Amino acid sequence: VPFIHELVRYAGAARVSGVLESAGYVALRSFASDHWTDRGRGGLTIASRFAITGERFEAFDAGTLPHIPWHVDWRGGKGFFSVRIATPLGEVGVVDVHAQASYATGRYEAIRVAQALQMADALARADATARLTDPLILGGDLNAPPTEASTRLLAALTGSRICDESLGT
Repeated sequence: VPFIHELVRYAGAARVSGVLESAGYVALRSFASDHWTDRGRGGLTIASRFAITGERFEAFDAGTLPHIPWHVDWRGGKGFFSVRIATPLGEVGVVDVHAQASYATGRYEAIRVAQALQMADALARADATARLTDPLILGGDLNAPPTEASTRLLAALTGSRICDESLGT
């Protein structure tokens, strides 16, 4: 299941879709936009070789206002989206996240902690597409190392394991 981020234009999404389809990915969900005023959905894209159902996008509440205007993450519509993928062994929940980035003049760790809390809360709610009681693959761009508080908090609240080569996991 490839996770692709910042694929923000429909034309780009169409080109990437064609490449993925030629590689055997039969299902693709992408949140893109072609209008500069649309704060979009972060250009999140998930592809699968199996059918995708039950998609749900949620924009993050934190990080949507320009603290420092040239730190442009506030414009990107950062958030996460979850889908169900019907595999031969049963359904699997897949969540793709794109969190606030850090800059040389602003780390934004508190924003990422708030985003981790929002995502964990959404995943725990009964109406969430990818429920924590089902097998769950959580991936994407957390914009944080595995040792940062936001990453550890998200793993702890969702019961996830941090998979990182530098940690030996």
